[in-house]
Amino acid sequence: MRELIAVSLFREGRISSGKGSELLGISKFTFIQLLARHGIDYFTENSGELTSDVADIALLLQKGIQVIVVSNAGLVRELSN
Repeated sequence: MRELIAVSLFREGRISSGKGSELLGISKFTFIQLLARHGIDYFTENSGELTSDVADIALLLQKGIQVIVVSNAGLVRELSN
């Protein structure tokens, strides 16, 4: 029952995935997998938005600007040219 409540609250935008995982005592990755099992998309960007983000990063790197990327799973990667 707690799972369904957390998933519903996330779907409604009332809690974050981090909060959902905290409420259930599971990792954020496991919560994302739970969302998938319930047919709820975690990544909501469309292909146009992702393409735009990649182009922005490429432009920054071409200008010699260091870029730090943080994934939803908390992984940090430093990009530089």
